[in-house]
Amino acid sequence: MIESCGGGSVVHLDDFVSCLEAAVWFDSIQVYRMSSLETLPTGMVAVGGFYSDEEGIELALYVDQNTDEIDESMHSIEDLVEEVKLTLLHESVHRNQSSIRSYSDGYRQKRVNMSDPVQYLGHYDEIDAYGRVDLAVFVQKDGWEAAFRDPLSILSRYIKTFGKDSKVVKKVIKKAYLSDVGKKWKIA
Repeated sequence: MIESCGGGSVVHLDDFVSCLEAAVWFDSIQVYRMSSLETLPTGMVAVGGFYSDEEGIELALYVDQNTDEIDESMHSIEDLVEEVKLTLLHESVHRNQSSIRSYSDGYRQKRVNMSDPVQYLGHYDEIDAYGRVDLAVFVQKDGWEAAFRDPLSILSRYIKTFGKDSKVVKKVIKKAYLSDVGKKWKIA
């Protein structure tokens, strides 16, 4: 079980990855070591994910080039495991979107420029996944008020990118409101 992928004040990165490989289904788990010029402190792990029809779901763990151990004084293993679970759900939405389209009309997902927040966050598939999963879980755990206030919430990111009264923000809120993912999320 993924919840068992921690323990102790320091966890070796290789042990954490091995535990994830045994506990959770991803097509691949990659560790990306960042150069010292980038701003990830030693011992910190950032979680990301990707989905493509060709490669499936990839979990990406980003660490400083000198990191061999996860430092729990920076973030708990439990929080890191929650991020991994959220990433898996988010990318599973993309897999399902692709599956539905390929069976219905041969649609090929248009590649979006991930470095352009308007294009990336404004893409229908991201509005769907961020609303149904990321925002819905955040709201279930911390409430709507926190989702609007917390500068790190996905809703704050959408508001900063598009404006509070934009159609895109209204769509992502509606997706979260109608989602059942947040209601089923296990709150630790």
